[in-house]
Amino acid sequence: MQPRDLRRVSAGCFAYFAVLLTRLRSAPADQLVASSGTDASPAPAGAAASPARDILIGGVAFGIGVAVTAVSYSLAASGSGGGRYVIATGLLAFGLVRLVRGLARLGKT
Repeated sequence: MQPRDLRRVSAGCFAYFAVLLTRLRSAPADQLVASSGTDASPAPAGAAASPARDILIGGVAFGIGVAVTAVSYSLAASGSGGGRYVIATGLLAFGLVRLVRGLARLGKT
């Protein structure tokens, strides 16, 4: 993979993530809860995000972190003499925390 290809992939990932977040923000809370297979009653005003939303956002963030890390590692490994690569610790940690929080909240309901 060439650096030009990496820029295209990362731009596509960010564009997809932006569209996903826009859709999540515009979806009613009861629709998100209904998609998780739990009670479809609307969330009270000021309630925290639903477990399904936490799981979705956490999974997407963690997946992007893994993808960025894997692509940068493969680019570094393919060069002669090795190279530097990025470990997307922020995305990995954020995604893992959000995913675990959503799964824990899903188990309580």
